[in-house]
Amino acid sequence: MYFAAGPVGGSGSLKSDLWVVTEAPDKDEAKAGLPMVGAAGKVGMFALKAAGVDRKKVHVTNVVRCHPTGGRGIPRPPTGEEVAYCMERFLWPELEMYNPNAVVAMGELAMQALMGNNEDRKISEWRGAVREIEPPGKKK
Repeated sequence: MYFAAGPVGGSGSLKSDLWVVTEAPDKDEAKAGLPMVGAAGKVGMFALKAAGVDRKKVHVTNVVRCHPTGGRGIPRPPTGEEVAYCMERFLWPELEMYNPNAVVAMGELAMQALMGNNEDRKISEWRGAVREIEPPGKKK
């Protein structure tokens, strides 16, 4: 794994009833140390605002906590290994500890990571769906 900057934690109250989860920080988010402040994040936050969601009342975080880069610092998508590492060590424990009422996946990678999507389903097939999520291996 190679990352251009240190980890980006979440923002907003961990005790919020609504969590928004995105893929990974971009270079602007890595520099600021905050999620959803880069170009894509601004579009996402605009969509949430249009839906009546107040950013101050949600917790925003990423599946992968560091801005993944390849050679020469060129951004790249997170690898499956990076996703699994961050989900196991960060996101699943946080979700279990704070137990939000709802989690919104912003983007296909976030949706697949949260849903344990091994079916190669596209995000368009899940749009608007409500589903319970739980860490792999957990049984209710």
